[in-house]
Amino acid sequence: MNAIDEYLATVSGWQKDTLLGWQAEMLKIEPESEQVIYYGLPCFKVDGQAIGGFAAYKNHCAYFPFSGQTLVTLSDELRDFNKTSGSLHVKETQKLTPELIALLIATRKVEIAEGYGHRKKK
Repeated sequence: MNAIDEYLATVSGWQKDTLLGWQAEMLKIEPESEQVIYYGLPCFKVDGQAIGGFAAYKNHCAYFPFSGQTLVTLSDELRDFNKTSGSLHVKETQKLTPELIALLIATRKVEIAEGYGHRKKK
């Protein structure tokens, strides 16, 4: 049992079903990813870099790209969801599709490859 499985054991109802689906989809996209708790959240890491994570809250599930820029870049695709600067909120009546999960991960990986969020050396 990994850290995310341990977290999911504490979740119930529609939120558990939702997060189990997200976990399965993220593993399908990045089967070699490391499943850890990072900043207190279930997180998938590739080559030491956080590419996405999630959590259950009272009235929604949240997807975390671990980058404020990802949600800005995908604002048109994610217009039907509530967002904060760092998380995407999904209510019970909504669905974060496999295609959107793949797009979120792909966008984050491009940011990582381009060095987004890293200080440039002078």
